[in-house]
Amino acid sequence: MSAKAYINPNILRWMREHGGLDVGDAAHAAGISPEQLTLWEAGESQPTFIQAQKLAQALHAPFGYLFLTEPPAEDLPLPDLRTMGGAPVPRPSLDLLDTIRLSLQRQAWYLDHLHDQGAEPLPFVARFATDAPVRAVAADMRAVLGIDIETGQRNWEVYFRQLVDAAEAAGILVMRSGIVGNNTHRPLDVAEFRGFAISHPLAPLVFINSADAPAARLFTLMHELAHVWVGSSGISNASPATPGNARREEVFCNAVAGEFLAPHDVFTPLWTASTASLAELAAFRNEPGGGGNFYRNASVKNSKRFARAVLAEALSGRLLLRDAGRLLGVQPGKLRLLAGELE
Repeated sequence: MSAKAYINPNILRWMREHGGLDVGDAAHAAGISPEQLTLWEAGESQPTFIQAQKLAQALHAPFGYLFLTEPPAEDLPLPDLRTMGGAPVPRPSLDLLDTIRLSLQRQAWYLDHLHDQGAEPLPFVARFATDAPVRAVAADMRAVLGIDIETGQRNWEVYFRQLVDAAEAAGILVMRSGIVGNNTHRPLDVAEFRGFAISHPLAPLVFINSADAPAARLFTLMHELAHVWVGSSGISNASPATPGNARREEVFCNAVAGEFLAPHDVFTPLWTASTASLAELAAFRNEPGGGGNFYRNASVKNSKRFARAVLAEALSGRLLLRDAGRLLGVQPGKLRLLAGELE
């Protein structure tokens, strides 16, 4: 009979909850019944060492954690720049932690490779500070990436792929995934994070949560690249629609991404033209009689064919004037005016 593993039931429960699993999902992943897992978490029975090893594997945690007296401190290896409503977000999930760790491992390997190749630092990393002019940073990014201003010649997906290829060609590792590693049962939550940047003079890395919408992924890519240009690392949930994130760094990177994707010199004339059109429309509506001839409009809104048919029935006496006015949206006493407009 296999020896029992005298695990800490409180730690087991913490590991399961930290992994975002309910009892049923965790039990299924470990190949046991929910009832058995409930007994272990209550401390009413103990798993064997083999069962405990499978359980730790199912919960994506080290086997040794099961024997700790209290949960380990798991600090994020990157600055957490995410905010929600102006306040820090809740504790990061195990999925986010594992995604960052995997990215750091890959970056470390790549750095060793670059050192063996005698690679030189990339000149654009940390070229600017967060007090630099936003337009200057966006212009430098465009020059380094060699991507011309988008004016409608590409769709979101094409533009995104071109920017990714350009960033890779410049020496930036661009990683994209919507799951943890290759585990399709561990999807990444867009509500938790959209991406992160790990700045390094030799091998800067940006990660994009590909579970996001195409337009949002495009903005996140440019936001994280802006982090590289100012030499900062961090996890972001920033997007044009993310409210409440007042961190200076995030605000700056948002502004750079916005300038890159919608340059001031291109956007302003379009906005001015749009504003002028709105002003013209408002002036038209505010003019006396600016809405045009009421009865002419009534015939158009109702279809002239329909209006003529209703009027013919009303004027012949086969349809009450009250009913004709209701059908045409005109006061009964004004039906003859409408008829005159139709002549």
